[in-house]
Parts: sequence; C-alpha cells; structure tokens
Amino acid sequence: MKKVSLYLVVLCLAVAAPIIAQNELILDPNDYINNQILGDTLADGSRAHSVYKLERSKFYALDGRMDIKFKLEIVGPDNGGMLHDTAEGHPPVIVNTPDAATGAARPSFQLLAGGELILKNFIMSGLVSTGLMVGDMMTSNGGKRFEAHNMVFCDWEERIFRSRSTGIDVKITDCVYLNGGGLDYGVFDGMSTRFDVTGNSFILENNTMVNVGREICNAGPFLKMKTTILHNSFINMIKCAHEMRHYEFISANNYWLNWEFIGYGPNQIRTNDIYQMHFTTYNDYLPIKDKLDSVSCYFGQNGFIIEDKINAWFATKTPQDSIHQSGYWEIAAVDSFVLNDTNYKIGTNYLNFHPQFVKPAHNTDLLVAFTEAYWKPPAQQPLPPPDYRVPYIVNFTAEGVPVCNWPLPFDLRYSNEKWLTGGSDGLPLGDLNWFPDKKAIYLANRDQIIAALKDSMVNAKAIYKPPARTPFITPTTFVADKKRTSPNEFNLAQNYPNPFNPLTNISYRLSKADHVSLVIYNLLGQEMRTLVDAKQTAGSYSVKWDGLDNSGRPVSGGVYLYRLKIADRTMSKKMLLMK
Repeated sequence: MKKVSLYLVVLCLAVAAPIIAQNELILDPNDYINNQILGDTLADGSRAHSVYKLERSKFYALDGRMDIKFKLEIVGPDNGGMLHDTAEGHPPVIVNTPDAATGAARPSFQLLAGGELILKNFIMSGLVSTGLMVGDMMTSNGGKRFEAHNMVFCDWEERIFRSRSTGIDVKITDCVYLNGGGLDYGVFDGMSTRFDVTGNSFILENNTMVNVGREICNAGPFLKMKTTILHNSFINMIKCAHEMRHYEFISANNYWLNWEFIGYGPNQIRTNDIYQMHFTTYNDYLPIKDKLDSVSCYFGQNGFIIEDKINAWFATKTPQDSIHQSGYWEIAAVDSFVLNDTNYKIGTNYLNFHPQFVKPAHNTDLLVAFTEAYWKPPAQQPLPPPDYRVPYIVNFTAEGVPVCNWPLPFDLRYSNEKWLTGGSDGLPLGDLNWFPDKKAIYLANRDQIIAALKDSMVNAKAIYKPPARTPFITPTTFVADKKRTSPNEFNLAQNYPNPFNPLTNISYRLSKADHVSLVIYNLLGQEMRTLVDAKQTAGSYSVKWDGLDNSGRPVSGGVYLYRLKIADRTMSKKMLLMK
C-alpha cells in the first residue's frame, strides 16, 4: 500500500526545485515528507535545515506519523490569505498514506520533548485514499510550541491538535477548519484543539470554522493558562461546551451561527448531561472556590444566532418529545464564578441578528434534516445521515490520486448593520480576513484592544449578574435604542475622516437647547479630551479633534470613543487614530 500510494502521488507532481536559502529546503513531492525532513541532518547529527518549503499546486505525502524533537517549520507560498486565493491552481496540499494492513488513516505529526511545529500557507487533509479520516491529526507529548497560520484543515474525526504537554504555547491565526467529526451521529468529536493538561498560552484569532465540534476542549481548570479567542467565525458547531476556568480567559468579537444546533434530549449518550444542555459547561466552582485569584474571564461582544428554520423545527416538538434547544451559560456553576469572583465577567452579547452572507457555507435545510434524523430511534436513523458538510476540498479519484477542489465554495462577508461595527473595537464580528481593511486596523491596535478587554474583566458594567438574565442586544432592542436616540432629539454622526491622522471632524445635531458634553475616551474608559461642555441652542454643530489630550499632549494611535451627552441621554461612537 505504501509504495502504491507514493507512486500515485508522484504521478501528480513535478520534480522539486533546488535549495533556495541557507536554512530553507524545498521539499520534493516525489518522496515522503518523513524521509526528507528526518534524513536532513549534518555529519554531526544536527539539523541541516529548519524551514521546509512547499510549492503551489503540488501534493505532498506523509508515510504515517512523523515524530518531532526539534524546531520544524513547513511553509507554502504566501497567497495573500486562503479566503481570497483565486489564482490559478491551488495551495500546496499535504495528505497522509493509509495504514498498509488496515487502510486506516494515520496521524501526521507528534511533538515530543523539545519539539516545535509551525505550519503556514497550505492545505492539510485528514482524509486518506481509502475514504477514512484520521482521528487526531497532530498531537503533542512534551512539545514546546505549535503554531498554524493561513492554513486549511479539513476532514478529521476527533481533533486537529491534541496537547498532552504541560506549558505548551499554541497559536492559531487566519486558518480555515472544515468538516470535523465525519458524517455520522456522533456529536462529541470534530474539535479543532484539545488540551488534556494545562498549557501556557492559547491564541485563536481571525479563523473561520465550518461544521466542527468545538474550537477548544479542555480538561481544566487551567490555573496557569492564558487563553485569547478573538474575531473568529464559528458556523454549525454541533457541540460547543465551553469551559471558562483559566488563569486568563478572553473571548470577544466572535460569532456562533447555528451553535449546538441539534439541542438536547432523551436519546443522547449521556442523557440530559449538562455537557449537552448549555453553551458553557464543566465550569465546576467548588473545586477551585478558594483559588479565585487564579481565574479570570471576560466573555462579551459575541454574536449568537440559530437560523429560523432550525428554530421552527424545535417549535414543532411537544413536551412529550423532551427535545430542547440548548441554553447559554445561565447555570449554577457559572453563576457562582460571576457572583464571587470580582474579575470574572460575562458581558453584553448579540442575539438573533441575521448576518446576510454574500454566499453561505451551508444548506440550512440539510441541517434540519440531520437534526430530524439524529432524534429518531437508532434503528430508524437513515444511513448515511443527511450530509450538511461543505464538499471535500481534498478528495481522491477511484485510482487513489489526490485532487483539490479550489477555491473555497463560500463567501462569508456580510452586510448586517449591527455586526459590522459590533466588536469591542468597533470592527466587524467574526473573522476579519473577510474584511481585509478592517483586519489591518485590528492588527495595528491589537495590544490596546486586548488591554481594554482585560480591563473589562474587572470594570465592565453591562454584565450578566444572576438572578437577572444575560444582557443581550437583539434586533428589537437595537431598533428601540435607535428610536430613543432619534434625530428628533439629537443625533451624533460618525467622525470624518475615519481612520484619521491627526485631525478629524465630529458632527452632531440638537433639536432643542440643552447642556451638551462631548468627551473623548480611550478603551479603558479614561478621559482624553473634553471638546464641548456648554449649553447650546438647537441646530447642527461640527467640532474638530486634533489628537491631543486635555494637557495638549498627542495621544497614541488606537481606537477611541467619543461620547455625546445631553441631559440624561448619551450616544457613543468609535474612531481610529492612525500613527
């Protein structure tokens, strides 16, 4: 099987180019990756290279799992981002060969003590030529670091990356995850990342995940781990099961579309387990109630929506069916953290805003059909289940030759008014790779944005505080808010230009005479500059801000709030000062 699989890969590939840099080697698509990298040593046994290059439109094969005890970087050509790659051909693809005896899919990489793995700019598929999918694609047992940037991971059963390494740093940015968990009625697989033991840090930013299980699964509490989950798009997550018991847990400016879409009910593997009943679970409070200084959280400014057709299906269920839609985080364990930990905040989130995608990544009717089939008695469940997944990006011909279906078959840019400025940073919710100009603003101000979110762990005011319900912004409250601040009373316009350097104009209009306050704040809520503090008559006004604070000193670049207050009414907007 190994020789045949390699031969089929060779048929598709061209001869590799020569060495291009002192520390870089272009991999030969006609030889297994394992052979080339593990054999690339000097006479003294040290590594000859640490960076291995892939070429566009080429396929590369692994011969089973490769164990890594050194720093390894595998890089495809920069394509400007997977979401916008429409050039001829396709990004490089790495596949694995099936087990010669069983035909089973095999893991790709394992980090051992001292190992570091960095992946960039290519596609990695867990599907093999026998039609089976890998369980865990990559694992760490003692590794130091795992990073993935501008990757596409597709078609796996359990986890893309599973860590059993204490103190590992994991960073995943600008990636696309497609079709985790396979096509079956299991609902606990298809994760992107799992930590069996505490890591040092986990960063998940600007990624798009479609048809997966969870973005992070862990066996916490992780009282030494910093987790940052910002600006990700999560679509059709069959299970979420967040645990938010980390030393520092920040999750903001993401959106979840059709999260926990199958709900919960009587014929689950674990009947009525809290794991399946809520978005946030396993937040046990009692084991760490005396260690609250080691736990902090801010979860806010995220979007949640279940599509109308799925809601309509659940509306047909009777009490006798005992089938329900999952809840959020309003459970006793989470409530205990919120009420007893002064730096544990669940803030305002968005509910039921339809994003209005340019080209959705899924067929909602098939999601409903799968949900209907899932809740049938096992003997009556159709096989195979209704297939709601994205078509294979990487597949094999009948002869076992890999093919790549490119570009991505969806476009998740959206036009929803509230989501487009819904982030804590005034930027769109979700993966900013769909909005490249906004991503540039985010990257230029990332440190300040994260600092403001850390401050929200302590100082956020619009928060979930039981027994009151979570403060959601909904289409109804959004319209009501717009009515409360209608032009009939006063109106605050978006500054222009925006972004700006160093001068911008702020315009507003009064319908009657009143005392007016117009103040600039940074994202920590600190006053930077008072532009107006006086009584004014009805009319239109325009005020310039020159980027100076009240002491006449230039402020640093970043996102700022400008707040107009008239009597007991206020309006605020965000603006970006570029430096």
